[in-house]
Parts: sequence; structure tokens; C-alpha cells
Amino acid sequence: MLAVAVLACMVAAPAGAASPPGSASRAGEGGIQQVKLSVNASSASQGSGGDSSVNENLIGVNQIHAATERRLRAIGVRWARIDVSFQGSWKGKLVYNCATGSWNPALLDHTVQVAHRIGATPELLIDYTPPCLASKVPPGTNPNYSPPDVGVDKAKWDHLVAAMARHEIADEGVRVFEVWNEPDWLFWTGGLGAYLQLYVNTARTLEEVAKSLHVSIEVGGPAVADVSVSPDLTWIDALAATAVRDHVPLDFVSWHLYANDPDSGPPYDLCLIEGPRSPGVPCWYNPDLSTGSYARVTREIRVALSAYPSLHPKLWIDEWNINAEGDPRQMGPFGAAFVDSALMNAQAARLSRMSYYNVIDATNVSLVYQDTGMLLPDGDPTPAYEAFLFWHEMAGAMLDSRFSLGSGVSPASEIDPRAKGPVEVRDGPYERMAAVASTGPHGTVRVLVDNFVRYDPGGGYGKIDPNHHERDVTVTITGLGSGQYRTERSMIDAASLGQVVAHSLAGGPDATVRFALPGEGVSLLVFRPVNATIRWHPATLVAWIMGAVMLAALLGLALSSAWKARRLH
Repeated sequence: MLAVAVLACMVAAPAGAASPPGSASRAGEGGIQQVKLSVNASSASQGSGGDSSVNENLIGVNQIHAATERRLRAIGVRWARIDVSFQGSWKGKLVYNCATGSWNPALLDHTVQVAHRIGATPELLIDYTPPCLASKVPPGTNPNYSPPDVGVDKAKWDHLVAAMARHEIADEGVRVFEVWNEPDWLFWTGGLGAYLQLYVNTARTLEEVAKSLHVSIEVGGPAVADVSVSPDLTWIDALAATAVRDHVPLDFVSWHLYANDPDSGPPYDLCLIEGPRSPGVPCWYNPDLSTGSYARVTREIRVALSAYPSLHPKLWIDEWNINAEGDPRQMGPFGAAFVDSALMNAQAARLSRMSYYNVIDATNVSLVYQDTGMLLPDGDPTPAYEAFLFWHEMAGAMLDSRFSLGSGVSPASEIDPRAKGPVEVRDGPYERMAAVASTGPHGTVRVLVDNFVRYDPGGGYGKIDPNHHERDVTVTITGLGSGQYRTERSMIDAASLGQVVAHSLAGGPDATVRFALPGEGVSLLVFRPVNATIRWHPATLVAWIMGAVMLAALLGLALSSAWKARRLH
């Protein structure tokens, strides 16, 4: 039996003592807290897939474009959520010609083809209303958010949807369609009843086209916004009931979940709206921010849908992040620790799919919509991007894991401290230690350890290393084979952006690695038999190549100088 033991503790270092980068011991405060994690690698259900494997379908995105292809391909993006944008324009002309009823697919096809090139499955979001189909527009609202299928316009809408579906299914290979975006919020003015009618009309048209082309598709919704802190499942329940009553497909149920909702991050003084917080707590801080909501809400929606036994929809969070608007915490180590903690919670709750919002920050938009991307405007990665790369590296069969509960450590309410897959404990008022372990080809074992601190009273949010929330982590593997193992440790923290920071050789049957994991730090540990193929982190590979080129250049100069000196003599 192979066991992995993780010992996380806070240890006070001797006064004035210095620790080299990546070493285990840096000053902690408040006494020793021990958290032990054991992982049984013999528990893997090899080849079974499904709930027993790390779910790479949780790696999805919104807002892709060509400049992000290389980065998105590297993290194994499975889903690309794309607006159909019936109201949009292509090269200065509206894509929908109301007079002729014709639709130009160029705007949509351009993005769908990017999705295919990165290996992602497009999810087409059927939106928004063309100006000429807008009706019953409330004063002061955007006509693109009004119902498009009212009265005589229903036939025009059905024809438009059919034209789009026929082209995208037959010519672009699209198979997944979502009806509208956040109809319970700003992007729909028709109310619940009008949305349900839109869904029925649109779903029937999509199914008729798919049937005529002899293919199977997925249709779902409602992509609601308001389900985060205290879930209001009115729209989801009503859609499920309508699907059953009217015999229309509901292949997936979708919703959005921004963990800091309803607050919007540091740029906003919400004390003016919601009243003061507790003493010392910033006005933008939402006490309900928790990655546990990704597990809790998923389970609540699954329970609600159990009232409709004839339905078996996949569950899909197709927008998620800390905030939908600008939040500088998202761009630092906090963003990485948040991402991997949320992914572990989603995995534990058996969520089917996720699509992160969004891919890249733009420089030509208002400040509100900056600080949301996994890539910077120049395409460079943020810590959140590296967190997705870590998750992609974890692909494989999950292992039974167990946290031991000691002094100062308590179970997290959303994830069990022992399970097949992710495990989590609380070891402080704001701290959550989470981990997941997997085994892949050739006996390689990977352990992902996350130290997410949902609130930092000091305001550093992981940008200072070391910090008050740091833990000492010891990983011990027993039961290995008798051969040699390469051990690698990659880190995301204030000093590292996903690179390998330590590596060594270890002989079986036992191996031990010890390191410091600061608050908002994420570490990926890899134990690989020496005969296995090495998968390099892109930044590490570039560093090795540059080093090799420089070494070759220096060697060439030395040989050239020696040759010239020899000729002179």
C-alpha cells in the first residue's frame, strides 16, 4: 500500500534565523497547528473515469479569441462559451438583416474556429435580440434584452435560430446550445414567463434542425445569476417543470457563481449602500465569500432537480470567479489559491462542467471590467492561469485521502476531511487547507496542496512572502517501489509563478519532501519513476532552453578563441 502523509504545521523559527528559498521553516505565530493528510494510492480505480478521476471538464472559459490560443491549449481547455450575438455587427454591418431575414455567420464562426483550434468544445450562448425584433422595451433599458419572439416576430426568431443552428451544426460541428444569459438579471426584461416561452420556442427549433441533420445536440439553460449566497432556485425549478410539461430538452442546467457576490471588490465603497462592516473590516469585504459555495450550491441544485426524475441534466457553472467586476485580488496569489480551492469543491460535489470568466483583461474597457482575466492584456499568465495549469497536470485517477483532525483543526462543512478525491479542513478563522492526490501513467503520483485564506486582515492577500498564514508542510511517501524517483515541487506564491522550485532524486520505498506553504500559496508535488517521461512547465522549459543556448554560445566563443590563439602560434 502506498501512503502519502502531509504534515502542515506552524513552527516558530529561532530569532534572526534565515531560511533559504523553498525551505521548510519560516516564522509562524500562534503555536503549532498540525494537519496530517494520508493518501492511499492503491485505492485508485484505474480506467474507470467518471467521478473517480480528476475532472478536466472543470477547465472551461468565456471570451476566447485568437491571441489566447497558445495559452488556452496548454491548460487543456475543454469548453469555450461563445455569444451568438444576433445583435452584433461584422465589418460595420449588422449580422442580421431584418428586411431580408438573412444572417451572416462570419462574426460567430471566427470565434468558433478559435475554439476548435485549441481543442475546446464550443457552447453557443443564444443571445441577444436584434434591434428590429425588439418589442415591449421598458423605458431606459437596452432593446437587445427584450423578448425577440413576441407576436409576428416569433416566426422571424424561429427562422433566425434555425438558420444559425443549421449552419453551426452542419458546417462548424457545434453540438451545445444555451438559451440566453442571466435572464433573472440585467440581460432580460421579459420576466420569468417570457423566458420560459423563449426557451420552449428556441429548444424546439434547435431540436428540429438537429433531427433533420441526424445528429444529437445538447440544449440547456437558464444561466441564472442569482444563486450564490442564498440560492433562489425559482428560475431553475420553473425551467425544469416547463421542460417536463412541454416535452422539450433540458440536457444541462447552468448558473453563474461569483464567490464575492453581491459585493464587487475593493474599488467599491459598499458601506454607503449596505451600511458599515464590523470594526476593521473593509467596506468591500463580503463575509460570505467562500469557495465552499461551489460545493454547497451544486448539491442544493441537484436536490431541487431530483423532483423531476425524468430529467438527467448535467450541472454547469458557466461563469465563475471571485468577482465579475474589477478586483485586484484576482490578479495575485489569492486568485490562484481561490481557483484551485474552488475546483476542489466543485470536484467534491460532482459538478459536471465549469467555464471561468474570463480569459484575458482588455485595455480598452472601463476599470470595472479589468482585473478579471486569467491572462494579462499582453497575454502573460496570472497566478490564476497557473492554478488551472496545475489542475490540468493532476489528470488521472483520484486517491482515497484522509485528514487527521488535531488541535486547532476542524472539518470544513462543504468537503469531508476524508474521501476519494479532494479533502479539506479549517485550521484558522480564515484559513482552509485543501488537497487532492492522483496517480497517472507509469506510477507517477501527484499531490496538489492549497492554502486558501479567504480574508487577510493585513491586506496582503499572498503578495508578501512569508506571511502570517504560512504553514510548514512535510510530504512523506511510503510504499514506493525499490527504484529511483524524481521529485519535483512547483509553487505559486509571491515569489513563484508555477515554476519548479525544487527537485531531487529519492529512492524507494520511502520519500519525504518538506517545504513552506504561505497563505494563498499552492504547491504541486510530483513523484515520478526515473523511467517516466518528464512533462515540463512551459516557463521551466524556456529557462532550460535559454540556458542551453547561452552555454552553447559560451562554449563556441571559447573554442573560437582557442582556435585563433592556436593559429597565431
